[in-house]
Amino acid sequence: MSVINDMTEKAKHWHEPPKITIYAEDHAEKLTCSKCGKRYISRGKWDPGICRECEIENNAHCIGGVYDGEPAHDN
Repeated sequence: MSVINDMTEKAKHWHEPPKITIYAEDHAEKLTCSKCGKRYISRGKWDPGICRECEIENNAHCIGGVYDGEPAHDN
């Protein structure tokens, strides 16, 4: 039991270390979005030529209801 009590005492003071975010901006090619003109970091060989915001906006679809499966944008 003393091992369990010892572990609970140690666990009380344990804190999760902060998350580390790594950005690969320095060596990556920077492109210009063909829709909004914003500069973004290239995603490599299969880059679609548009930034992530425009890609999400253009790929959004309605789910359920009368407009199920219809695009959620006015293009």
